[in-house]
This record gives sequence, structure tokens and C-alpha cells, in this order.
Amino acid sequence: MYQKKIKTELRCPLEAGVSYFCGKWKVRLLCLFSHGGSLRYGEIKQKLVDVTDAALSTALKELLSDGLLTRTAYEQVPPRVEYSLTEMGRDAIPLLRSLCDWAEKYRPSDVPACREDCGARL
Repeated sequence: MYQKKIKTELRCPLEAGVSYFCGKWKVRLLCLFSHGGSLRYGEIKQKLVDVTDAALSTALKELLSDGLLTRTAYEQVPPRVEYSLTEMGRDAIPLLRSLCDWAEKYRPSDVPACREDCGARL
């Protein structure tokens, strides 16, 4: 299982909670999964514009390790793997929606509105 190289020292539950969402691609991935169902690696890669294989793989591993995503491998030829939200991941979606609403309300005028292809629309 994936383990971070440097252990993070967390001093309160809020820091621990926020740490689940740190990283450029983690929130975007959770937003993709917020619409329900499971996605295969290729589908995720297609929906997230400009993500590299290394960045996507790392973000998926971290979300799996944190318990927000689950990975299901099917024994068939060709192999098939699907990712989906766990109960913990589904419980995080309302938090992200609230944060998204708050961020949109106070978005500086020089910051563009969320694009449809960024994966960050809940």
C-alpha cells in the first residue's frame, strides 16, 4: 500500500480533515466521483484535462490510502479496475460543495469561474 515519504504532524481534527483534500488533483478526483458510479483509470484520465499518469496515479493511491476511494479489480481478460467513493468519500462531498459555494461567492474578479472540464464542479 502507498505510504507517504514524510509523515505529517497534525495537531487537531481540522488539520487532519483538510489534509485529505490537499493536492492539485485530489479534490478534482472527488468531484468527478461525486456524480455517482465508478470510473476506470482511462475514463478518469480523459475527464481530467492535463493530468499526467504519475500525478493521477499518486492522487488515486493517496485517496485509496486515506479511505476516500475504493479500488475494485475484476479478474477478466483484459484486466478491468474501477474506482469509486467509499462511504467516507461520499460523506465528504457535502463539505466540498459548501466550500465550492463559499469560494465562488468570494472569488476574486481576476480568478475565472470554474470551467466545465476542470472536474471541480459538484
